Amino acid sequence: MKVIIEAQLVTVKTPRGMHVYAIEIIEALLKREKNEYGLAYFDYMGERNNRKCIEERYHGLNKYMFECNNMHYSYLNYDLAYYNKNYNDYINATSDVIHIPWTFNVPKNIIGNLVVTIHDLIPILPLYGVLPYGDPSIEFAHNLQRVQNDNTTVVAVSQATKADIVYYTNIPEENVHVVYNGINHDTHFPQKNIEVLRQLNVGERYFLCIGMMHESRKNFERIIKAFEIVAEKDNDIQLVSVGVVNMQHNINNLVGESKFKDRILLLPYVRNDQKRWLLSSAVALLYPSLYEGFGLPAVEAMACGAPVITSNNTSLPEAAGGAAILVDPYSIENMAYEMERLLNNSALSDELIQKGLLHSAQFTWERAAKETEKVYEAAKQN
Repeated sequence: MKVIIEAQLVTVKTPRGMHVYAIEIIEALLKREKNEYGLAYFDYMGERNNRKCIEERYHGLNKYMFECNNMHYSYLNYDLAYYNKNYNDYINATSDVIHIPWTFNVPKNIIGNLVVTIHDLIPILPLYGVLPYGDPSIEFAHNLQRVQNDNTTVVAVSQATKADIVYYTNIPEENVHVVYNGINHDTHFPQKNIEVLRQLNVGERYFLCIGMMHESRKNFERIIKAFEIVAEKDNDIQLVSVGVVNMQHNINNLVGESKFKDRILLLPYVRNDQKRWLLSSAVALLYPSLYEGFGLPAVEAMACGAPVITSNNTSLPEAAGGAAILVDPYSIENMAYEMERLLNNSALSDELIQKGLLHSAQFTWERAAKETEKVYEAAKQN
């Protein structure tokens, strides 16, 4: 079977979320060599040298490369028929299946059976807060409409996301296939490096948050308030947050107003090895998000030997799999209670670590690739 995967997402310098998914699932699929794979991407006038980036990521793996140099990738949001062309004309290729690994920039005019990965429906669910760089809901809804109209085969990254898709769209349930994300076990495993943590001004006992905490759905305001309850009784505990800190979203002001601001550390993006060291020594990962499509950081934390406190909503119980403490993300008191319980109960901590290591071992990109190939078969027959 000939399969073309839209590889634009893999060209970013600092991958996160959906970029990580695209990078990892493509590599796993190429390694399996079950299908004839091609990678399509856009690089207007070759100004970004995306070909070099993709070649370096997948060096030595068999693949065809389809590059479009006369149009920006963002133009996929427009009706390509207006230009008397379709997606295949621009990349100069056809295939049995074309896989778009996210729900932005879904081509309207395409030759081949279309597969689209839907990670979540956050942009059309304003209760959970839109992304900080502008309201993407119109663009997202525009692309989601294309998915609904074209009898597309959909990959959903969790049962919760599938349920949202079926509830909020007219995509038939039988067209939606759940394929859980994997994690990279070469970079996520228990490994402590206390000296490096000291260099980052991280103490010996700390709770860790990972993610774009300036998104309201990440629940950072309640995390800080829960931490303050715990810090009143524990003079050494620290809160460390890793991710983007955006001034206009008042995170710095929120921390600055805290009575325990000297024990709250905001770190920017960190390397994979630094993230591994931070997770491996944390009292726990705090991940009480209001909404997640899957919840990859929770599984990554488990693989590094960190206990996890996460939410009892959306996809997070699926990601937790009985190996984490589940809390009501709207209850500061519930969150603080479980943080204190974990601090004062080493047996509970050890139990969660062992359960987490076993649970996280199931999430591999090899498994995800194998299940994605089954979706390609279903799309071809659709």
